[in-house]
Amino acid sequence: MLRLCLVLALLAAGASLYFGQMVIKPKIEQLNSDLTQTQTELGETKQAKDKSDKEAKENKTAADKAIKELSDTKGALESKTSEAAEQRTRADDLAGKFEAITKDHNEAKQKLAAWAATALQPHQVDDLKREARTAKVERDEARLAIVGLNKEVKALNSELTRYKNPDAEVILPAGLKGTITEVGAANDFVFLDIGEAQGVLKGGKLLVRRGDKLISKVRIVSVAKNHSIANVLPEWNQGGLNIQKGDAVLY
Repeated sequence: MLRLCLVLALLAAGASLYFGQMVIKPKIEQLNSDLTQTQTELGETKQAKDKSDKEAKENKTAADKAIKELSDTKGALESKTSEAAEQRTRADDLAGKFEAITKDHNEAKQKLAAWAATALQPHQVDDLKREARTAKVERDEARLAIVGLNKEVKALNSELTRYKNPDAEVILPAGLKGTITEVGAANDFVFLDIGEAQGVLKGGKLLVRRGDKLISKVRIVSVAKNHSIANVLPEWNQGGLNIQKGDAVLY
């Protein structure tokens, strides 16, 4: 009887072991596999979400920046338009004054010539000469002021054109020449010995030459009376040569 019980127990244990190995273990392994796959998919989904959130944030930042730049450009354009209109008004006003002064000067000369033919007293002639000299000085001052204002109006119109059409070519005086006086440490900008007095305008482009060889091209970014600063345009570099102090620039 005891032996029979022992045999039954061994059979039961074997059946249990067989059931566990053949039925339960594959299910457990399948569950573990499903869990691993689910965790992997969850991780990939999270990564995709994080990437999407990052791209959305970057796009929003870029959009905000573009909106701000558009607003700034619009404000600058309005300011330059207003400034150009004011300068034009001043130029027209000075032109009118210049015309009036020229007329007065011519009338004074005519009077002086007429009185010179008469028997006028010396002091009367001297008064007329002083009046004519004063009119001439005023006329010359008005002419210089008009020339200066015309330069300002030309520069403002050029800058206004750049705001309206950034790709538009800035026209510089024909035959404009100069020399590079200094070169930036990274060879990305240069100083020139020509400026507003020579007709240089912001945004204008100049060729850089060394002897008969074309080296590169630069764009004016800042203009003073007799000097200016320009950025080097790397896409125009010829033969891998760097710009050097003493190289010539020309339009």
